[in-house]
Amino acid sequence: MQRKVLLFNPESEFYAMPLGLLAVGSALDPQRFEVHLFDARIDSMAASRLLAEAAEAVCIGMTVFSGSPIASALDLSRAGSGVPWLDASVL
Repeated sequence: MQRKVLLFNPESEFYAMPLGLLAVGSALDPQRFEVHLFDARIDSMAASRLLAEAAEAVCIGMTVFSGSPIASALDLSRAGSGVPWLDASVL
């Protein structure tokens, strides 16, 4: 059975690829992990979609730029506080 890993890129003024999340997601063994990437820069419902899947996840990972994106990242981390955040022990 695959364990679900959720990765989140919050809204930002910058439109660079979330390379850190892509690196983490691609490094996970696809036989063991089902990786879902949510990008709020291109999907206004990304945070809601992530929270809808959070109960089934083994962990949530997030990246953020400094500045205004921190507020949405903090809101999401509080909302998903019952789910472990990315930690090497779950991998």
